[in-house]
Amino acid sequence: MAKERSTKPYLIRAIHEWCSDSGLTPYLSVRVDAQTRVPMQYVKDGEIVLNIGHDAAHRLTVGDDVIQFAARFGGVSRECSIPIAAVIGIFARENSQGLFFPPESTGPVQGATDSPAEDGSPPPTGGKPRLQIVDETYTFGRNVYTRANLRVLTSVDYGKMSAEDKAKEQHPRDDGDYALSWIRREGKGRVFYEAHGHNERVYAMKPILEHVLYGMQYVLGDLQADDSPSVKSGTR
Repeated sequence: MAKERSTKPYLIRAIHEWCSDSGLTPYLSVRVDAQTRVPMQYVKDGEIVLNIGHDAAHRLTVGDDVIQFAARFGGVSRECSIPIAAVIGIFARENSQGLFFPPESTGPVQGATDSPAEDGSPPPTGGKPRLQIVDETYTFGRNVYTRANLRVLTSVDYGKMSAEDKAKEQHPRDDGDYALSWIRREGKGRVFYEAHGHNERVYAMKPILEHVLYGMQYVLGDLQADDSPSVKSGTR
């Protein structure tokens, strides 16, 4: 009996074709391991997001085991080789629609970090991998948000945003510091705020559901957490 083929490469090809036919830009999210060949200076926390649109990725081939193409990084052409097993998602840049896959065991992650929270301290569950989400979201204006009176749990990774997306911000902050979820005390009560989930697919992610659950437990007083203000140097 022939070995059953994985559906993953077929799904990647399908989303890439859908993006191309829809005039959208396909982005590939990759968990970098020892078999992944990409410019390591662009890898952050063991992951990299790559534009694999026809204008950016030349000689692109999506095989059953590996994705290969050439692309320019900082004006220099580089050959990229990505095992299918290392792909954790493919989605359209413009609306975040696409598919995300559970991580596969492909060897040690290159440049990975075990820091699960913004302040580097593990959650009460004993520590989990850093949570990263690609989503369309809303941010606060310049003068209505400060770390001086709340504990930030997640925030926008401003360094990964394109110049085009940054230009869309109507009320940009000088420090590029945009919190997306936080906790704080309010008198004798507790507050949990969470802005993730503009795209409904976010609620199919188990880490997000756990994040919301922990926030609810904190508000109810069932979960003890450090809710002291998380002021950072250079932020407000």
